[in-house]
Amino acid sequence: MRARHRHFNYAALGASAVFDARFLALNNDDAVSTWTDRSSSANNATQTGSERPVFKTNQINGQPGVAFTSAGQSSLILTSAIAVANASETLLVQKKTSNNLIALSTDVGGQGAIITDYSTSQFFVLGADGSGGYANSSTTNPALWMVSPNNLILLDGVSQGFNPFSGSGSNATRIGRRSTEYSSGQIGLIAYFGSGLTAASRKRAQHHAAFSYKIACS
Repeated sequence: MRARHRHFNYAALGASAVFDARFLALNNDDAVSTWTDRSSSANNATQTGSERPVFKTNQINGQPGVAFTSAGQSSLILTSAIAVANASETLLVQKKTSNNLIALSTDVGGQGAIITDYSTSQFFVLGADGSGGYANSSTTNPALWMVSPNNLILLDGVSQGFNPFSGSGSNATRIGRRSTEYSSGQIGLIAYFGSGLTAASRKRAQHHAAFSYKIACS
């Protein structure tokens, strides 16, 4: 591994929550009870019983992923709710199964939600007040997204445009669930930044994620 990637730390760029499947010490098909937050916030995502997602090896270009299913209604709940900011940015590495893949949501009304809707080839992102945007995109699979509720939707480093909309709602922060909607697909990485990144920092974060999960990124 190149030194600049080996020593990279999303938290050094201001990430307040980082979940990376590559660091889960689990076997294939093990239930994920705790997905450890690798930022300094120690805001782990947990679940019990049948609602736990499943760890899968060799899923995203040879790297692992955490598999969520709508049929199994699997999700993880963060220890402390994230105070989602409209200027926040989120980095996501995912692999679709079908329809919705829900990365991070404050649950009710979609506030703070980051959703890839493959049934209509759209990507949705919402902020603290429910306002946000969507992009119609020709998605890749797996995919690397960098998004902000303000004005940013990038797919594999390329802008997908931004169409604004608004909504409302709030609740506990979850991975893989928004209100009564559940995710279908696998997540390799989520890195949440509470405030906007500089262009240079954004590129560093995207390129490290792309290197880690072997995804081509502009």
